[in-house]
Amino acid sequence: MRNMLLCWIIFLPCPFADEAVCVPPPSILGAFNIWIDEGAYKRKRSKLMYPPKVDHLIPGYDFTVAFVGSKTCFHSLYYLGQLILDSHLDVIFYYFRKKAEVTKTCKISFTTTDTLFNVNVLKAYAATQDKTFSWSKFAGLCDYIVGFQLPCSKAWEEVDHVFMPIYFKTQMHWILARFCINDWCIYVYNSMVSPRDIGI
Repeated sequence: MRNMLLCWIIFLPCPFADEAVCVPPPSILGAFNIWIDEGAYKRKRSKLMYPPKVDHLIPGYDFTVAFVGSKTCFHSLYYLGQLILDSHLDVIFYYFRKKAEVTKTCKISFTTTDTLFNVNVLKAYAATQDKTFSWSKFAGLCDYIVGFQLPCSKAWEEVDHVFMPIYFKTQMHWILARFCINDWCIYVYNSMVSPRDIGI
């Protein structure tokens, strides 16, 4: 399997090139289907999908913002109904930033945050709810705003939009927020159906 994927990757265009969006050949998809189910537990055992020996990937995959050394990480993306991990979104958002930086063909100027940004904002809010906010106490938030916190990030003053993943623990659900700097407005994109959406 690894040799087949290696050959396939070598002949693909740069993932940041505009023409890089392509569907893998059926032979590669078939090989991946076999690989993802190979060695999996027959019955679900809580969060474990594979025995430790099968789950551990050597070498792992370094995606710059996350290191994946577990087959379970791919399993949760492949099958419906699985939780999307922070690392999945961090990698996706990194590739958005990287593609915008490398190709220069994107029509809108944007940057993104990562999954920790929301955690840090909630901590800052809880700590200063009844007090004056102090940037010196939360310098990590400043690093996001000036573009120092993440690879391929831009300062917010250079862009029109900031995309942010936000996680709701109680619902186990991700939403996307878009801070439109020109409008000074936050737009929220939510895929979850609410009772109001279906007329209840």
